[in-house]
Amino acid sequence: MHDAIQNLAGAGTAIRSRRESLGLTQDRLSILADLSRVTINELENGLIRDLGIGKVMRLLDILGLSLGITPRRSTGDKSARNGLRIAATSASVSYRQALPIATLAEAVRSGKIPAQYRAHFATLLDEAPIPVVVRAVEESFVSSVPKSTWRHIAKWASEFKSTRNVWH
Repeated sequence: MHDAIQNLAGAGTAIRSRRESLGLTQDRLSILADLSRVTINELENGLIRDLGIGKVMRLLDILGLSLGITPRRSTGDKSARNGLRIAATSASVSYRQALPIATLAEAVRSGKIPAQYRAHFATLLDEAPIPVVVRAVEESFVSSVPKSTWRHIAKWASEFKSTRNVWH
């Protein structure tokens, strides 16, 4: 089994390896993929920060590589289930009383925030990384997340006058 590639720099390394195994030069690959040689070089050396999905897919197709989309972690793996912990910690950094993980999970499930933790939730929605919030929501449920959960979060953000547009 191959290791998952986590970013464009990792993809560049895999692309270089495959290009070399096919005996292609950067110049020849750039012609085949209709990209500049500089783009190929920067991609392989981890210098490109962004490259459109169409270009990446064309390049992978030429090299006989594929792009797979899989969950980063198994929600059944207890060691990977740290979104709630990180979210609760993020929500608590400015407050004397920490937001308990169980309270966070129950609020997400019920849509009801205990009064003493409203400020924590406002901080969570405004300051925690979005992927952490999403993981915390996912971990709050045994199976799939009900759509109503995201309506609760949008309502909270509105009540707290969240500065993040993603919640509205």
